[in-house]
Amino acid sequence: MRGERRVRIALRTFVMLAALAAAAYLARVLLAPLDEVPGEAAVYGATFILLAVVGSLRAVRAGANVGDVVLSVGIWLDALGWLYWSLVLSGLEGPPYPSIADALWMGLYPLAFVALAWQVGPGVVARRALTLDILIGTAGVTAAVAGFVVPALAGAARDASVVNVNAIYLGANVAHVVLLVGVMATRGFRVPGTLWRRLAGAAVLATIDAVWLIEVVRTDVVPLGSVLNLGWLAAAALLVSSVGISEPVRSVGRGGWSAAVVPLVGTVLALAVLVGGSAGAPAARWIAVGAVLLALGRLALAVVDADALAGADRLARTDELTGLVNRRGFYAELRATHAAKEPATLVLADLDRFKEVNDTLGHQAGDLLLVLVGRRLAEEAAAENGTAVVARFGGDEFTVLLRGHSRAAGEEAARRLLAAVDRSYEVGGVPVRCSVSAGAVRLPLTADLDELVRRADVAMYAAKAGAQTLVTYHPDLDTRTVADLARAERVRAGLSEGRLVLHYQPKVDLRDGTVRGVEALARLRDEDGTLLTPGQFLPELDRGGELTALTAQVLAQATAQAARWRDAGTPLPVAINVPAPSLIERFGERVRDALARHDLPGELLYVEVTEESLLSDRRAARAAIEALRALGVRVAVDDYGTGWSSLTYLRELPLDELKLDRSFISGMAQDDRVTRIVRSTVALAHGLDLTVVAEGVETAEDRDAATEAGCDLAQGYLFARPVPADELTALLVTWSVAVSRPGGAG
Repeated sequence: MRGERRVRIALRTFVMLAALAAAAYLARVLLAPLDEVPGEAAVYGATFILLAVVGSLRAVRAGANVGDVVLSVGIWLDALGWLYWSLVLSGLEGPPYPSIADALWMGLYPLAFVALAWQVGPGVVARRALTLDILIGTAGVTAAVAGFVVPALAGAARDASVVNVNAIYLGANVAHVVLLVGVMATRGFRVPGTLWRRLAGAAVLATIDAVWLIEVVRTDVVPLGSVLNLGWLAAAALLVSSVGISEPVRSVGRGGWSAAVVPLVGTVLALAVLVGGSAGAPAARWIAVGAVLLALGRLALAVVDADALAGADRLARTDELTGLVNRRGFYAELRATHAAKEPATLVLADLDRFKEVNDTLGHQAGDLLLVLVGRRLAEEAAAENGTAVVARFGGDEFTVLLRGHSRAAGEEAARRLLAAVDRSYEVGGVPVRCSVSAGAVRLPLTADLDELVRRADVAMYAAKAGAQTLVTYHPDLDTRTVADLARAERVRAGLSEGRLVLHYQPKVDLRDGTVRGVEALARLRDEDGTLLTPGQFLPELDRGGELTALTAQVLAQATAQAARWRDAGTPLPVAINVPAPSLIERFGERVRDALARHDLPGELLYVEVTEESLLSDRRAARAAIEALRALGVRVAVDDYGTGWSSLTYLRELPLDELKLDRSFISGMAQDDRVTRIVRSTVALAHGLDLTVVAEGVETAEDRDAATEAGCDLAQGYLFARPVPADELTALLVTWSVAVSRPGGAG
């Protein structure tokens, strides 16, 4: 901040000094235009130096970007040229042409061109093209001045070199004006004010140099105290004020006539010199030849850039893995077909059991399978007389657009394509059988493109659910309504806004009625304050892939509550339910951090997992469970008996508890077979040192049957409904009295 303040103070100081010097020179020109004032040449040169300092300070204040720095260097060269002229050349009757001052003055133009190219070119390619445009325009204008103006004036001049040198200034200035106008035209003339001031400075220079070129033929000397001197000074001030572009100078469109102004003017002028220029100006012809060659090079560059752009567009529409059209390219084809109202069939296909290939053989094998399936689809599509477009839509989804078919013919062609995919593929040395489930939509329809794809997606999921190869969309498949989507959004918002609450249900020892722990059950508070049960929000979170976020919040709240009960002198193990996606995503680390946050021993936390979690990825499940056991956390199998119960994972995994599903417990009193199943399961669990919990105990008969079958613990409405933590704490105070009454603590 202190450095910025110093720059501002210095800038204001030098602006005032330059303004005073310029005002003094203006007064001299107005009051004594023909008199010679001692030392005025030095004052004039010093004014340019002051302006150059102001330009440098403006560049620093604007951030010292490359374009501003380059332009300020050019302004310094111009100022040093005037200083050299004022101190050395102004007193000479016949100054040399060219001189050191000319070399310094001429240095302004290439640097001004480079600065502009840097400031308006958004990248290397644009800057390269603009640089060529600058060279073409400058060469063409210079050739025109040298070929038409110089010969016209040379006869009246005492020294042809004087005319030639000053003609170069005029050509460079005109080229600068043309360049600025062309650049501003490509931006619709909506450019920063600094660029307008630069154009004004270039225009003033061009005008003054044009007048001076005529004057120099007569006198050969730069005058003092004339309007010309004021013009050069005003032009320098305008260029200085253009240093420090504070906003990007972007193009408002692509191409157009305005982008071709500079190279077009330069080329036309160069051709005019070659066709009609003076034969006595060979230098002008050579410059014109150079401009034409540069124009040809610019044309070749445009062809190369166009080809590269076309290639980039092809790459942007091609799937990198399979070489098929990608989602973007497919949407373009679908958009064209939809706009033309052509009859077509849109097919969205998803590979069945693709995750198993990835999980078993690895992602490289999965990628190879996608390549083989895509190739097979493309080969079969080629037989459709070029009417089919095959694309990889993303993941293991492929889309096919079958154009020009009737409804029946489109479905038949789709089935042929899908049947061709249903075969074995050699993947990683292993034959893999691959089939697809697909949904189809008929075109034309008035629905937009996203709606067409959505309907195909709905039909595809219907095909998967019905174990079919192809299902054509019809409105009855749309079981989800706008209200469903709104509810899903409310659920996700409730989770993200922290409206999750936990209720707790006791786990009771069937031998003495004491509470051995609690299970944390999630509830989500809706916008209107009502509590949603898991059945009302879990499916929505599952579809949105947010079960892991839910588990993280449950873990945080449950461990915090367990710590509060521990600190109150009534330690209670708290059990939480963990779905499969959460179990395998570094869950052990999250549990470790949660326990450490509250200095909570692992024995006060239970993790309940379903059989599906254990069977979906046994290796990952075992690693997660072992990580939990290493922390002292105990692991229970929830809802045992509702899935494909397996003795293998009971033997392989280090489990602590088995929770029998309520469907077994509620049927024991009326069905001897269920009783025998439960007793044998309990015996097996005890043989493996597992604790058995009976879930869903709602009546005294359920409790007695579970006790007789050998269950260790029970939970259910007979003992207590799930309640908030503070209500459960109050309930525990009177628990010993309640369990002593006949019928238990119902």
